[in-house]
Amino acid sequence: MDIWEKLYERAAAEYRPTNISPFFEAHHVVSAIESESGEIFTGFCIEGASGVLNLCAERVAILDMYHHSGQVIVKRMIAFRDKAPCGGGSGMPGGACRELLMQLSPKNRYTEIMVDYAIRSTVTLGELMPMWWGDERYKTEDITYREAVPADAALLVDIYDRAFRSDYIRYGECPAYGRTVERMKYSILNHPKEIIICGGTPVCVISADDCGEGNYRIGCLCVVPEYQCRGIGGRAIEHFRAVHPDWRRIDLVTPADKTDNISFYRKNGFEVSGTESDGNVIVVKLFCEKKD
Repeated sequence: MDIWEKLYERAAAEYRPTNISPFFEAHHVVSAIESESGEIFTGFCIEGASGVLNLCAERVAILDMYHHSGQVIVKRMIAFRDKAPCGGGSGMPGGACRELLMQLSPKNRYTEIMVDYAIRSTVTLGELMPMWWGDERYKTEDITYREAVPADAALLVDIYDRAFRSDYIRYGECPAYGRTVERMKYSILNHPKEIIICGGTPVCVISADDCGEGNYRIGCLCVVPEYQCRGIGGRAIEHFRAVHPDWRRIDLVTPADKTDNISFYRKNGFEVSGTESDGNVIVVKLFCEKKD
């Protein structure tokens, strides 16, 4: 059973057109979505008279995802009435659903939407909205940086948990997820960290150890999901290099199956040097050397 069949079956279970009252109907359109962490959430259309509550199935599924997991990124989406999408506009989200996805995260431009279930034909949200009006608001001119102190421990726990929740669910383990405040205080004291603030909101952390002779090792670079794909991680690396002018080489690791991460680091001057095991996870080793 592929992921689309799982999504279809979960959505189909919601299809049972119901007249709740003389004013309300529900379950006549259904949807299922796959979150960034791989979890599946479902929704159904509900419509009331006079506009008191009108939500399409996709938006209810997205609300269910956010309510139960805090996630805002959708990897895949399917929506239909009494049968699976069969081409044309039969499975396409309406304008409000498209807009909601784009406003939640720029990463949702890569959301796959089922067009024709029988042949597994899909389209991305970005293809449906090639010139979205809100792209400029995702620019990150207002970025500031400050060193983390022990009093920031609870804040950093929150940022780490939001950033690494999907990894924890995906791999069943993640050293950066679920830390206690006391453990984070210890980490701040022993592994210098910098907080990246966007528009007054702390959204990113970079942690690196000085290994001597211009060698540094980045132990963590994380951005909360709703601020990913805005160039914040790249600017954090640029800033790190600028405030450590003695750097000669920077090393880090990232899960081998996180191709987006590997592509990101390559765009920022890193090269792959090999792989190794970190617990049950295979990680890629990357490095960047200063060119004389």
